[in-house]
Amino acid sequence: MEKTSFKWICISCLCLMSVCTRAQIMQDANGRPLLEKKYIDVEGNPYLSEDWVQGTVTLASGESYNDVPLKYDLVRNEPLFQNSKGEAMSFVSPVRKFSLQGNEKSVLQFRNGFKATDGGTPETFYQVLMDGETQLLKKISKVVTETKPFNSATTVKTFEQVQILFLVKDGLPIKIRKDKKVVLEALGDYSAQLEAYIKANKLNLKSEEGLIALVSYYNSLK
Repeated sequence: MEKTSFKWICISCLCLMSVCTRAQIMQDANGRPLLEKKYIDVEGNPYLSEDWVQGTVTLASGESYNDVPLKYDLVRNEPLFQNSKGEAMSFVSPVRKFSLQGNEKSVLQFRNGFKATDGGTPETFYQVLMDGETQLLKKISKVVTETKPFNSATTVKTFEQVQILFLVKDGLPIKIRKDKKVVLEALGDYSAQLEAYIKANKLNLKSEEGLIALVSYYNSLK
């Protein structure tokens, strides 16, 4: 009886150590206080969502963490996590991918590691709209714009969100627009089948949903 009790005590201690170690990794080894750039005179915020959102993170080392409070800084192009004190923290270890809980139970997936293109680097994060042999990506960023209201001597600074779509074919991201001709030229082959699919399903390629459906169908032809 005593041996059994001792065994369960040891197992419980090991489990507790594992949880504590995981928390220590998140807060110390892989996190540092964010040296936040203050945008005091800028209207709005630099985040995809101003609120902390539950998500998952996978580091370049392969370590994964679930149910992490996250924010996505669109100016810095980096995910941040919230420590136990409610502070915003930057990751020390490189992040390979992360996800954010979206609206209506949707999950937004973000990933880096793509070839450099159009000002992006392999560290640049893209939202993965459609995965597969050919991928549909969206680069979301925010920039500070200045406007001067009519008859005003002062300028107003605001955050403006910018979105750019890319098709990744043969590993190379190709910038596209929500335009049928542009998309078909970027895909390059199966044009007859794609034209027929667009017509039969009345796809609107001015919408992300239409583009996702088309790329999904294109992948099924490969």
